[in-house]
Amino acid sequence: MKSFTITTFLSLAFVAYAVPPFDPAGAKNVGNGAGGQFIGGQCLSNADCGSGCCANPTGICSGPGASTQNGKTGCGFGSTGSPAAAPASQSAAAVSVASTASAGGPAFDPAGAKNVGNGQGKQFIGGQCLSGADCASTCCAGPSGICSGLGAQTQAGKTGCGFVSGSSSGSVSSAVSAPAASSAPAAAKNAVAGTASAGGPAFDPAGAKNVGNGAGLQFIGGQCLSGSDCASTCCAGPSGICSGLGAQTQAGKTGCGFVSGSASNAVAAAPAASPVAVASSATAGGPAFDPAGQKNVGNGKGVQFIGGQCLSGADCASTCCAGPSGICSGLGAQTQAGKTGCGFVSSAKLLRV
Repeated sequence: MKSFTITTFLSLAFVAYAVPPFDPAGAKNVGNGAGGQFIGGQCLSNADCGSGCCANPTGICSGPGASTQNGKTGCGFGSTGSPAAAPASQSAAAVSVASTASAGGPAFDPAGAKNVGNGQGKQFIGGQCLSGADCASTCCAGPSGICSGLGAQTQAGKTGCGFVSGSSSGSVSSAVSAPAASSAPAAAKNAVAGTASAGGPAFDPAGAKNVGNGAGLQFIGGQCLSGSDCASTCCAGPSGICSGLGAQTQAGKTGCGFVSGSASNAVAAAPAASPVAVASSATAGGPAFDPAGQKNVGNGKGVQFIGGQCLSGADCASTCCAGPSGICSGLGAQTQAGKTGCGFVSSAKLLRV
């Protein structure tokens, strides 16, 4: 018995040493299945994580591209405790969402009923969706239409991203229109067209403040000058509108990859007083790093924006650290502008963790 106890203790000690510790700031996101947990926080299942990946062996949210790094053994950690954390009180609207997906796949989380079909990209992982435009992860998975992490789109009976419901168009048309009095400056609002003059859906004027800064903050439906503006990494033609990856050719859009002639000028407006420790150009090749992201390099928290330096995919919100120099990239742009694709891991990572 004593031998068994010692062996168990040593095993737990090894796991604690091998896998990164949990970020205590994420305690409030554990086990609620709301997809609000950030990379580095504890999780009970993939549904807790904004990245869709709860990594073994301890249950820690990870970028899919970093799920086997730093002692982690891949996505898919599961706990029987997670369903119990769902809210006890549910509105009448929530009850109307089926507790199980009638077409197959996992049960919908009824707490997300308010986010179904409005195309605002607010639905969390596990909530019902009518198209990728509903999901914060941009992935509405078949066969039933459930928001999923990209790395988990074929798990638990799901058949992959790209689900579009026949009732999608009707639901989207009933969405609440944007407020007339936006907090964005009047000049910026006037610069955003009510309809995309080159074709495609109308831009959401509330996103005017996010156009052309390359910070990756623009939501789905907002105007963009390149993929670096969009949180989804997809700036769709023909007009330049941020889109979910699964919806990039819907509603008149012609797919990701739009780049405006003014994009280069907008992105160049980085703060003048930037840290000098980050090289203004990537010495190993590829595009220059955005010096404003220096604070996000090498911490593995997944908060580095597109264009910022990275030591591995775990640094990047997009989960893609592209070679040859290590720069966070949108998945659809990982081989553009001299980049050689996702998967870069710096030898310096061992020193920074």
